[in-house]
Amino acid sequence: MAKSSWTPLRTCIGCRRRRPKPELIVIKYSERGFAVYPPGTKMPGRSLYLCPRTECLNQLRRRKRVIFKAQPPGRTIIPLSSDQGRDLLAELAELIGQLEQTGPEPASEAAGAELKKA
Repeated sequence: MAKSSWTPLRTCIGCRRRRPKPELIVIKYSERGFAVYPPGTKMPGRSLYLCPRTECLNQLRRRKRVIFKAQPPGRTIIPLSSDQGRDLLAELAELIGQLEQTGPEPASEAAGAELKKA
């Protein structure tokens, strides 16, 4: 019996389209703040996902907030007008700019190890 090549789908928080998980930027949140990882990074736990396109980042800016569900203690709402929200948008813009210039690259294992240390 042949193995299926199943790829999980995730929803972009910018455009709300479902895309294969390895194509999306990974956004993690903890008590210490946000961490943004390039497409294809495998991370444990809950994450948000964003297409690596400027259009999706602009749509996210119009939403005015990011909601992390199932985070301790429950749900966390981060207004994008706050310092933390502006930092997240700046980090996402920088990563998207790099990806648009160089093209998508496979995620490094070091990115996944970085969160495990935290």
